[in-house]
Amino acid sequence: MRMLGRRADLREVVADAKENGRAVRVVVGGMDKQSVLSAFVAGLDLPARFGTSLDALADGVRDLEDPDGLPIELIWDGVAALRSSDKDTYVAVRELLRAVDEHRPDLRVTIVDR
Repeated sequence: MRMLGRRADLREVVADAKENGRAVRVVVGGMDKQSVLSAFVAGLDLPARFGTSLDALADGVRDLEDPDGLPIELIWDGVAALRSSDKDTYVAVRELLRAVDEHRPDLRVTIVDR
């Protein structure tokens, strides 16, 4: 898992992932637990049931696949507001993503803290 700061250019991050043969999934921000769960459901095109809890989200991310069999770059962008307003949720989601990243060599997580 890699962490990028507020100066990261999302277009460059996406282009770099694609150049390296990865399918890209972008999840944008969230202000609280429910909006983060909803953002992941929308950004990863998960069924709504994965937006009900962090455990369900972990299952959805763990099972994420690309239809063409490409490795995946999951980019969680714009997390600074969540980190400021709901640090517990930010830490929980970050650690959930770290665990999945460590166990899935075909999935790389990038968090953009802006």
